[in-house]
Amino acid sequence: MARFHIHDESEFEAYEKAVLNLRKLSFLLQKLPKDDAFRMVLTKRICDRLYDLGVIILPEKGLHMIDVIHASDFCRRRLAIVVKAKKMVTDVTQAETLIQQGHIKVGPDVIRNPAYIVSRKKEDFVTWDDESKMRRKINEFKSQEDDYDLGGID
Repeated sequence: MARFHIHDESEFEAYEKAVLNLRKLSFLLQKLPKDDAFRMVLTKRICDRLYDLGVIILPEKGLHMIDVIHASDFCRRRLAIVVKAKKMVTDVTQAETLIQQGHIKVGPDVIRNPAYIVSRKKEDFVTWDDESKMRRKINEFKSQEDDYDLGGID
């Protein structure tokens, strides 16, 4: 829990409960015949969703991938961890602070919850907010200031 900066034990327990439910569902699906249409459709849906979330690597492996999921796989998709992984900050504590202050956006939305789960598709859209002082300082440091962003042009 300390590795992912989870402060409330109930958050981690929620991830563990989700993993437990997925494993139970996987076990029940494995009891069905392999050529059963319901099993194939549901397995594909579950694996595709987990892949889109970034929890599993290969959706083609099917129910086997669900059996090896851990709560830490969900924790790695938390916004604070993704921000650090993208090297926008040096540590997760700093990421949490900046997220809570509203400096980070996912797509067009400013997210203030460090526990927000970032999907694979949205991972590329994790950026600094347009009005963020951090963004301005980074652009100033890199000499990439844009006159339009500074608001000086009418």
